Amino acid sequence: MANLLQKIWRSFRGTVRGFDSSRQLAFGVVFGMMIGIIPNDSLLVPALVVIAVLSTANLLCVLLSAVVFSCVGTLLDPVTHSLGNTILTHGPLQETFLWLSGLPLVPWTRFENTVVTGSLAISLAAALPVYLIARPVFHRLQPALESGLMQSHFVRWLLGSRREPSEPVVEN
Repeated sequence: MANLLQKIWRSFRGTVRGFDSSRQLAFGVVFGMMIGIIPNDSLLVPALVVIAVLSTANLLCVLLSAVVFSCVGTLLDPVTHSLGNTILTHGPLQETFLWLSGLPLVPWTRFENTVVTGSLAISLAAALPVYLIARPVFHRLQPALESGLMQSHFVRWLLGSRREPSEPVVEN
């Protein structure tokens, strides 16, 4: 747990200081979107969290976008139920789903739940568009966000920066 908190802290520092690329920030939003949309009682969510922690995705973006998209996910429940029902009752796939339910860890993913299956389908379909939208947004906003945050005394205190933003950086 301490390592996870340290990694989130480093992600915050990297985001503010501009060390994280727009690609890492966009991947964080994609992981957060998937974590937020898929219901939390599925094994898919902890698996996505582990993948996000092991990847280079910005964990602060994962955390913030998971919170935002969890609100969106509850609003999408009727749509995800309908889509999941369509997927699970599709004739040619039923034998595959029956075979999957006999595998060891797969039932814990709760794929037989229409909302989980529909949420997974929507989040997988939205992953590429969300990435393609988030990356240029972060590329454009990151310098302004960095300079704006570094003006704040609180953020400078959190990052351990004692110098005023107008002071030049002196390198030895």
